[in-house]
This record gives sequence, structure tokens and C-alpha cells, in this order.
Amino acid sequence: MKKLFVIGDSVAAPRQESEQPMNGWGSHLSDFIGRDVEVLNFARSEMTTRKYFTERFHLLLERLAPDDVVLIGLGSVDSMIHDATRFVPVPEFRTWLNSFVQYINRSGARPVLVTPTQRHTFQSLNESSFSRGAHSSAIRAVATETQTPLIDLEVQTKRIFDSVGAFATRDLFCWYEPGENGHKPDGVWDASHFNLLGARLVASLVVQDLSLNHVLRASVDFEKALQFSNQCIHELSNRSPEDMNQPAIPERSSEGQISIEISAPHRALGALQE
Repeated sequence: MKKLFVIGDSVAAPRQESEQPMNGWGSHLSDFIGRDVEVLNFARSEMTTRKYFTERFHLLLERLAPDDVVLIGLGSVDSMIHDATRFVPVPEFRTWLNSFVQYINRSGARPVLVTPTQRHTFQSLNESSFSRGAHSSAIRAVATETQTPLIDLEVQTKRIFDSVGAFATRDLFCWYEPGENGHKPDGVWDASHFNLLGARLVASLVVQDLSLNHVLRASVDFEKALQFSNQCIHELSNRSPEDMNQPAIPERSSEGQISIEISAPHRALGALQE
């Protein structure tokens, strides 16, 4: 049986019940992939390219076989320039990416580079800010140089976030007011990690690109993934600040980013999360 591996950090990583409502997109790829492919989510929290290559990559190589596919979805942690213990400079980051690609190619498997998803950071109500900077550009460059398929989640998620707006985008993240979610009764405000709906949306985007890139075309349910993402975007687009009893004009933080104050409990998209 062909295997689909996910290399990544906390945004893609599998989650325990105690970590709900947080969900990693790597755990939902199988929602849109046939049973002839085994999905193995090797993503883990706090992983940079350097840390993953030196500590975990050998575990994947031991199980890798010809014709397997490996999604390389790192960069979110590497780009944390404010954290000296995690930040990986772009030149070093590119070196690690090239090493991943080379080793996977040597095994006879197929690497696919994946840019990080966009964070919930907005300059205005309908304009999110690119949040990964030069690291995403480095991923694109390595993909071109090595002729490796690319799934550009940063561009795709930014396009969706800009389309549906800052308020509706919150429905994709682990962002809940006190009393709004039973798993987090005191509330949680996380602009990086997805809830179940957000994780499934990202997984559907990945699967569509795997098909369009002719990587797993015969094994994925492209129509199911496309229908899910279109329905999700449509439902989000119909949300409005008034629906959520939100202020129409949010306050700005000192950095100029939108600081959204959300008070009304709601989740109108439950059917898509089942």
C-alpha cells in the first residue's frame, strides 16, 4: 500500500482529546483520500527544519518505500524571529529543505513542499498580512530549483481569509471566548492553530493540490475535497459582524494590526465539522 507521510509542526500535528478544540490538518487528509493510501502524520509540535531533520527524520526514512509521498510542511516555527531558540535563518532553512528533498528522492519516494498556512493577522477587515515572510519565499525557491511539487498553503489560505474577512476567519481557528467551547471553558485566543473546521478546510486544499500536481491523482476524492472547501468558503462568506454581534470597526493594536474583540458565543458551521 502506498503511504502518504506528513512532516510538519504543530499546525499539522495530530492532537489528543485533551488538546481539543485544536486540530492538525495532517490528521484530516484521509477524509478525502481513498483506502489504497495510508496517511501517516509524522508532524510534531515545536519542530523547525533543523530540529526535525536531526531528531525525527530518521524515523520516517526507516518506513519510507519507493512511490511513497512525503509532504514537507515546515517553516512556521523556523520563522519565529522573536524566539532565538527556534528561529532558523533563511540560508540555513534552505539548506535543511534541500536535505529533506534529496534524501526522500534517493529513497525513491516523492517529496512535496508545502508553505505554512496564513495566521489570523489582518491589516484591515478584508486584508490579512503575510505572516511567514522570507521563509515561505525560500520554500517556493527550493521547489523551483529542485523541481519539487509545491502546495502553496500560505497563498491559498490568505486568499480565503481575505475573501471571507477577519470576523468569519475566526471560525477556522482555536479562538473562543469564555464559555463558548466546552474544551476551553476559560476561552482561548490562538491565531495560528486551527479548530476542526479549519483543519478540514486546509486538508481539503492539500488533497486538491495533490491531485492537480498529479501526485496522488487516482487515489484522492477530488470532487469531495472541492465540494467541502467551496461549501466552507460559502458559509464563511455569509457570516457578518452583525451575525456575531461583533463591533463593525475593530480596534487597532500598537503594531497596526487588527485587534478583534469578540464576545458573542456562536458556531453556525457545525455541519461541516462532522
